Amino acid sequence: FERNKKVMSLINLISQKIRWDLGDILFFVQGNGEVTLIVDRKNSIKFDSLTSSIIEKREGLAILSLRESDEFKNYSKVVNGFLAFLTSTLADNNISIVDIASTYKQIIFLLDEKDVVTAYETLNKFISNIKN
Repeated sequence: FERNKKVMSLINLISQKIRWDLGDILFFVQGNGEVTLIVDRKNSIKFDSLTSSIIEKREGLAILSLRESDEFKNYSKVVNGFLAFLTSTLADNNISIVDIASTYKQIIFLLDEKDVVTAYETLNKFISNIKN
């Protein structure tokens, strides 16, 4: 979406109505002039009034979320190139990353639905090798 007052106000309003406890999905990342919004199908209709502000809309995507366990707390922050290792591992297995978002303890990959199982298996194997 174009980043403007109308878009930001609606995102704020809708985010208050998202049922996180039922697994609803709403992520957004702000840039200087645009906002990337990741929302599940069920809630996407809540943004229909903003069609004039849409820069690009894609369907058939899925989220793969990695969360740091307490056992590996801050691992991704102290290992140089950790994100590069993850993205290279996916690329080496012909998995395209549509987008990446992160929080302090979580890395979120936006992928094509068709690649999610392979990506999960690939990263699970990669992370298992780190643990050993």
